[in-house]
Amino acid sequence: MKFNIKGILVMILLSLIETHFLYGGEYPIIFVHGQKGAGDDNKVFPDDCWPDWNGREHGKPYRTAMDKILAEHYGGYTAGSPLDCHVNTEIASTGGETRKIYNFSYYNPDGSKGVIGSNGFCLPEDYKDWRTKYEDALANASWAEHLAKFIEKVLEACYGPNWPSNPDAKVDIVAHCMGGLVARAAIKWYNLPSGEPVRNRVRKLLLIATPNKGCHFKGEFNIIQKLFFNHSDWQTHGEDLEMNVDPSFLKPEVYFEDNAGHKKRWCDFLDPSDDCGVPTAVIAGDKPGDKHILFQIIFGPFVRHDNMVLTDWVKMGAARFNPTVYASHGVGDYYGWDEHFLQGCLYTTEFIKFWLIDDDVSHNNAKVVEPYHSFCYDEDGYDGEWDFYELRCHFPIDDYNKALTALIFCYNDDGVCVRKQAIPIYKYIRGIPGDPVFAISRPSGPSTGFYWFRIFTYDMNGLIVYTDYENYKKAKIKDFDPFPCKMKIVSPTAESTFTAGYIIKFNVKVECYFYRAKEFKVLFSPTGGPPWTELWSTCNLPGGYIYTIPVSLPEVNSNKCKVRIDAYLDYKTKITSYSENFTIKIDKPTNLVVWDVAEDSVWLLWSSGGPGYSIERQVEGGGFEEIGTAAGREFIDRSPPRGKRCEYRVRSQGEFPPNSGNYYYSGYSNLVQVEIPFCNPPKLISVRCPTSDSVRVVWQDNSHIEWKGEIWRKTKTIDWKKIVEFDSLSYPQHPQEYFWCYTDTVTPETTYWYKIKNYTDLPPEGYSPWSVTLSITALPHLKGFDSTATQRGKKVVYDPINKIYHLVYNADSGVMYTKSTDGKEWDGSVKICYPMRFGTEMKKTWFPEIRLRKGTENYPIVLFNNPSTKLPDKRYYNDVHEAWYDGEWWDSVVAVSDTFYD
Repeated sequence: MKFNIKGILVMILLSLIETHFLYGGEYPIIFVHGQKGAGDDNKVFPDDCWPDWNGREHGKPYRTAMDKILAEHYGGYTAGSPLDCHVNTEIASTGGETRKIYNFSYYNPDGSKGVIGSNGFCLPEDYKDWRTKYEDALANASWAEHLAKFIEKVLEACYGPNWPSNPDAKVDIVAHCMGGLVARAAIKWYNLPSGEPVRNRVRKLLLIATPNKGCHFKGEFNIIQKLFFNHSDWQTHGEDLEMNVDPSFLKPEVYFEDNAGHKKRWCDFLDPSDDCGVPTAVIAGDKPGDKHILFQIIFGPFVRHDNMVLTDWVKMGAARFNPTVYASHGVGDYYGWDEHFLQGCLYTTEFIKFWLIDDDVSHNNAKVVEPYHSFCYDEDGYDGEWDFYELRCHFPIDDYNKALTALIFCYNDDGVCVRKQAIPIYKYIRGIPGDPVFAISRPSGPSTGFYWFRIFTYDMNGLIVYTDYENYKKAKIKDFDPFPCKMKIVSPTAESTFTAGYIIKFNVKVECYFYRAKEFKVLFSPTGGPPWTELWSTCNLPGGYIYTIPVSLPEVNSNKCKVRIDAYLDYKTKITSYSENFTIKIDKPTNLVVWDVAEDSVWLLWSSGGPGYSIERQVEGGGFEEIGTAAGREFIDRSPPRGKRCEYRVRSQGEFPPNSGNYYYSGYSNLVQVEIPFCNPPKLISVRCPTSDSVRVVWQDNSHIEWKGEIWRKTKTIDWKKIVEFDSLSYPQHPQEYFWCYTDTVTPETTYWYKIKNYTDLPPEGYSPWSVTLSITALPHLKGFDSTATQRGKKVVYDPINKIYHLVYNADSGVMYTKSTDGKEWDGSVKICYPMRFGTEMKKTWFPEIRLRKGTENYPIVLFNNPSTKLPDKRYYNDVHEAWYDGEWWDSVVAVSDTFYD
């Protein structure tokens, strides 16, 4: 699979530019409406005007540029509090946040009369009663002065009370129609209430369909009635006069006179060639509407207008930008599509984003290149026929990013527009899959098989190239429907069941019927609906194939799982396919057991289960609580409650989306119950070194918290009895680390049983369980020995019953044994144990027994010499050269009980 890496990088950069890095304005934006008719009540109220920009909150079907920017939170902009304002509105402080939008109405809150005003600079010529009525309205209110007052309120709300000392405290203004004249008059002639000129505090001004040169009608009564309907008398002798409209319908021009006696049209005093130091841009429209015939009657068949204002009346010589776009005047020209009117069209929205919010003027000066006209093409390229999949539009400009928007209209043979689309062309890249998709299926409406296209391509300067349907007729679409773009997920199906934890990945199989996808995503939902989580994605994916895509299996427990695939054919054209509901399950753990219990730990083991586990514990008298999680099938509780009875249970868990903290669980395992000791019992207990009157008890304490303990003993005739208490400070330790030793006084030839328990007084205080119980038999008390047999330091044991002397001694070849009837003459020696060789443990061949008979009982005594003997506690004791036997130390001889431990 090949990837368009260059294209991907460019789109990433464009995305970063769009979303983060070019926000340069961060100034409050004030939207200002256009002129409104007063109606029969002779009043115009602000709430009649606010819907011009705020269609969304006033229940209008259209969405203006302001609506869209607020909905998108573009550049971090949000609505001011309140959003809809008039001159008396109190604005809430923003706490220093300057990215706020306000929708301002300059009319009086009570709907009463007023004029735009020039702050006394000029008045209408003294013709009939014009001046008298104008001055009467002016005395009541000036719309420009209202705007000046509101600007200061916004400055204080957004920048705080010290805004006058901040030279960067400014606002941007977007004004429609007559609202643009209100803004320009405020900038040219008025001061803020604080006394500073308005022009110092306006950073940028965008005028939309504003008649900057006035309205130059010729006095035709009926036409004026059509264009300026429902105007009250104070409007026709106020703001209409300022816009060069003669209320008597007799004079072709309306002049105002300044204090020096100069006479000009009011708009000429404003001067379109003077921006008063405020950077200004102007957007005009040239889409005719229901008044087109009237405009043709008055101004000729080739007049360009927006259905209310001639395009030429809008242009300003001082403007930084003077684009004209194919859109009508205002919200009254909505006609079911936002692109029909200037306040809602994509061009105005994008222009505000770039010029005001981003301070970005790079989307202009694109060059027209061959073939010098736009065209549409499908999978087969440009052959004039639409056969398969999506229909794309190619624009004859060198760099789409230097453009701003494009408008595409598709007409059938009857001249009916059957499909239209507005495109933010700067978000696309020349070529495939960079070119925008116009259609993915045949347009609706009757047709004999031919469709015609009109394509407008704009940058910030206006129209770059226009392809007219009259001279471009090769975009033929076949009579039959083209094979439409679609996808079909083949698997998983409703019968599919997967087990999380056992399966890491599963396959998604999809049939792709499209030319090429700019971006292709596999998404998943455990509920069959939102929210969806992306599992896999790729870019620049060719269509026309069946793909099998391995994706990670989500760790969920649901029978409503669903896969969704989104194929983005371009920046915003998306086709989607959904799988059937299928199942992903998480098995519950089984065979939960307690492997080990201690004062400070409980070791649990289990089998089966899922990708992860949640372990819960219930302490007697309470409820179950989660105490931890595990990735594998074991868990050690490091803080069990000592001296309490606990129950444990485990359930499998999966997390989805990964690292989200959102978990899915199986059922619970079996319960296990355990008593937690107050402290650990002793371990590695041994009873060793018996003599006729003593034995040695050795053990390891095995507890971190015990303070003392007890040793108990019993015999065949005497029940268990405590024989000694010990504590960790006073009792001597065995020479080996961590071991304790106690020598007990015993009776010969008696069998004893021993057990030990620890005790702690650390709350909760109590005893540990018992250690294991071990037994040992004390040796008989042998009577008599002959100390004259001193050869090689030997010791002799005499059997007075059988009158036999027994001798065990060391020799170089090992441990030797012999016997004698007189203690002087000895039988031949027999080797009974080999010595240690090469530093390894001695190999014991056999173990002699000297059986002393007393009555009918035998008392076996095993005598042996082994420098590396493994004693009952399983530890090695090297270099043992002495043993205590019958009250004496025997050289190189060890006597142990009848059981020998390897």
